[in-house]
Amino acid sequence: MITVAGLGWNQTATLEQAVLIVRAAMQTFSIQKISRLAVPDFKKAEWQDKLAQTFQAELVAVPKPVLIQMQPLCLTHSGIVAAATGVASSIAEACALAAAGHRPVLYGARQVLGGVTCALAKGEGL
Repeated sequence: MITVAGLGWNQTATLEQAVLIVRAAMQTFSIQKISRLAVPDFKKAEWQDKLAQTFQAELVAVPKPVLIQMQPLCLTHSGIVAAATGVASSIAEACALAAAGHRPVLYGARQVLGGVTCALAKGEGL
């Protein structure tokens, strides 16, 4: 079983916010280690690689078609995200689910800090 942190963010997001929200999500669900950090492949932040290094996690870029496939499993749905990206559910939740591999399950709904959202999922890996 692996644990994946999925992220979404807006233009104001910072590395500091990303680190804090991942740590907060891990603490909420008593997770000691994440195996992967999943991000949408159509967004880039200068801090992505540094964030993955901070948690010693593999960085995985998830394509939009895969995010769309994950929508039925997501807990959070957003009209704002849908209008901006075409993905009606939480990007963070969809990323976490997609990168968790077989039988993915969210620990809970995504969490928000400033311009960053984070969701944790577990699965059997790829």
